[in-house]
Amino acid sequence: MLFFHFIRRSFFSIAFLFFLGSLTAQQDCPFMRVSIATDGWVACDNAVCHIRLCNEGSQTATNARVEVELPPALGFISSSIPSFIVNNRVVFNLGTFAAGNCLDFSLTVAVDCDLVPGEAVCLIANATPRTCPVSAPGWDGSDLRVRGTCYGADSLLFTVRNQGASAMSVATNYIITEDHLMRGQGIVPVIDPAVVDTLVFPVYVPAGKTYTFQTTQTPGHPFPEPISVSVEGCGGNPGSTGYLLQYPQHNGDVHSDTYCDVVSAGIAGAEKTGFPLGYGTEHWINRATEINYRLRFQNTGATTVQTVTLVDTLSDWLDLSTFRAGAASHLYTVSIQNHVLTVVFPSAQLPPASVNEPASRGFFSFHIGVLPDAPTGTVIENTAQVQLGNQPKVQTNVTLHRLGENFITLHVIDVPNSDNLAVQIRPNPMGESAQFVFSGTDANGPVLLQLFDPAGKLVRTLETREGQLVLERDDLAAGFYFFRCQSRSGGWVGGKLVVTR
Repeated sequence: MLFFHFIRRSFFSIAFLFFLGSLTAQQDCPFMRVSIATDGWVACDNAVCHIRLCNEGSQTATNARVEVELPPALGFISSSIPSFIVNNRVVFNLGTFAAGNCLDFSLTVAVDCDLVPGEAVCLIANATPRTCPVSAPGWDGSDLRVRGTCYGADSLLFTVRNQGASAMSVATNYIITEDHLMRGQGIVPVIDPAVVDTLVFPVYVPAGKTYTFQTTQTPGHPFPEPISVSVEGCGGNPGSTGYLLQYPQHNGDVHSDTYCDVVSAGIAGAEKTGFPLGYGTEHWINRATEINYRLRFQNTGATTVQTVTLVDTLSDWLDLSTFRAGAASHLYTVSIQNHVLTVVFPSAQLPPASVNEPASRGFFSFHIGVLPDAPTGTVIENTAQVQLGNQPKVQTNVTLHRLGENFITLHVIDVPNSDNLAVQIRPNPMGESAQFVFSGTDANGPVLLQLFDPAGKLVRTLETREGQLVLERDDLAAGFYFFRCQSRSGGWVGGKLVVTR
């Protein structure tokens, strides 16, 4: 059973408002964007985390600041510019920050020796200031941010905070997945920051599984990217792995960036990765999800390489207007012409891997969205060409994402009242109809299907003696339903059914 709890506001919240793109500015203001990334994690090794901060607004920012949240698996060693530590946060006070300016800097961390390959490690970078008054048609002024926190072996908490200036005008839906299965769903009720600004959704006895909380901003929000936050291994050591990177990691805050990658045995060669990896073997993503690509390279030659050039032909289904250059290992120039992205590192100075392996590596990252009219089922493939100095060009692997909706598998419970009845639903989620196919010794006798809405109200009853039946949508609204199928002998099976829009 999933519950939510209220946390009463105990501090003044700065209005969280935006100015970017097509939004109508009420006043000129700074708009801070941050990106953080590294080329990977190796247990018992040091990692250099690169950060890029840009002021995309029209006015100079005062008291600019970046805070990087370090998980327990990472220990601070040093930073390329002055910083200080507050609890688990590395703080960079950057002072006055001009409009249109970008700053690249880094911090070096020690990776825990007890980590095993496949475990996920995440960093969160937050930028301030974050006030920029605007008006956006249809937006109620609310702004949701989600955080997932592990509390020992017994529970993890997902908190949903409205850090906006106004109450939500409508409730939003949420789902919680365990590894790759949907285990809970419900409503995030209207949160009014003038009364209570935070709700808590606990997951009890997580047992090391990977849990992901997904919801959306309210309609009209100027940055409507779906919210998705995962927690891996809470209550387990190391717990289930291999699921976290399938999901986007976006906490809802446009001034924040979350970087996650898995621990590997080593980092080598040229490689391209698109985060999230996408759900399941089909690599499904929602078309509203922003993709964060990382291009990794290494000098495996015999001499030092000064210049590195990356050439990436972007898919026609990617929206070039949303392109944003991200964190990188070295200073670079970037250009896009006819969907061809060219990145040049003019002074990379990469020594051979045989001389200095860590310094022989580098990477470039960028963020980009999908065209809003891209059809469901569209496949977005991407590869890049890497040239290090005069060495032969190297082609990276091909990344793949497939656009879909309602692709997360529902957890159907085969209730053990009887071993004589089981059911398969084709398809689930359903559109206009779904076929229930029964198996077991009771399958060909009378079987009663009852369908309930989320409030527990019975909305449909069907009966069959033929081992299967078809449920027509008719007047069923889009959303989640619960079903119960019972045979004459008392055997029954239950689960969840989702009806798409």
